[in-house]
Amino acid sequence: LLAATEDQPETEALSQQLTADLGSKTEKAIALRNWVAENLRPAGPSLISLPLSAITAADQTLIDRYGNNPDRMVVLYTLLQAAEFSPRFILSGALSLVPEAAEPLLAVPVRDAFDAVLIKVDIDGETVYLDGASQYAELGASAYDHRAMLDLSDGSTATIQVAPGKDDRSHATYEMSIDTQGEAGWSGTTLIQGTAFETFHNVYAEMTPENRRRHYLELVAGISQSAQAVSDLSTDYTSYPGKLAFSVHAPRYAVQDGDYLYFTVSSSVADLLKYRSNERTLPLSWKGYVDSLTEYNIVLPDGYEPVILPKSFSWQAPQGAGMVEVAVDYSELANAISIVQIADLRPALIPADDFPDIIEASRQLAHPDLQTILLKRKN
Repeated sequence: LLAATEDQPETEALSQQLTADLGSKTEKAIALRNWVAENLRPAGPSLISLPLSAITAADQTLIDRYGNNPDRMVVLYTLLQAAEFSPRFILSGALSLVPEAAEPLLAVPVRDAFDAVLIKVDIDGETVYLDGASQYAELGASAYDHRAMLDLSDGSTATIQVAPGKDDRSHATYEMSIDTQGEAGWSGTTLIQGTAFETFHNVYAEMTPENRRRHYLELVAGISQSAQAVSDLSTDYTSYPGKLAFSVHAPRYAVQDGDYLYFTVSSSVADLLKYRSNERTLPLSWKGYVDSLTEYNIVLPDGYEPVILPKSFSWQAPQGAGMVEVAVDYSELANAISIVQIADLRPALIPADDFPDIIEASRQLAHPDLQTILLKRKN
């Protein structure tokens, strides 16, 4: 890899050209990363499918305008080094995030354990892992977060940890107000960070106006069949984290029945633990991370009070694999309901004996009483 970066005048000249008018290290790194993403087409076998002698020199890849993962990382490394960064080659791959599954493979030489070339570099005090993501990705986010890595400078293994705020996490906030006729004003804001930001940025940056209009109609209909948009769809991908926001008016959101009003709120954790079977004879492998936060703030109509609220719920996953929590609070002074839904789960190998506990938690999370609100008119 290093041999392919040495004495590459064309690539070094390109680096100077791309960064000449840029000030900060972050701006330079983004410009170089984006150039590689936009101008070098990904093509070819993976690192483990070819002999190491097949790694192409940076200048040749510039001429070809395409390359596999090692070739494109060689070009990016050369560009960064010419711009006075101190990049380092590391390897990573798709080894399981479950410790019991990954540790045996890290203990012995396995050819396909590390099949991807990444670049580790310090940029303005932050350790960044460049993994070949597109120009739409946030600098510092990585699909290899939490994955095992091999440092080629000294042969040590470690775990990739992206900087705080660059990890995958979903955070949605919904503001609702219900009137005495069951009409609802609804506004939602979703923050997008980590690797999801790349998809968000890509989709909305390239979406045509007509597709955007149809897409917004689908979002509005997802709130209620009677809902109508009262604001434009706001999609901010020029700052990080990205933000999606819109507001609707739903004439028949709550059902009126005499002195009662009732309606439901969607749950971000209802389908979290669903499985096809209620029994297991083998351990269950949780292979990924879940980090989500959903908040509801619901203002009730004057003269009404809740008689049925969603139940609070708290559950600790077996084997220290995280937690799921739903907190519900009613403020009589503000006549408002607050609902907070949190899921924080991590990879683990769950014994079959613990599976019934998961099924019971799944049953409670999917139960209608975790989503239903019934209001009654005060005497």
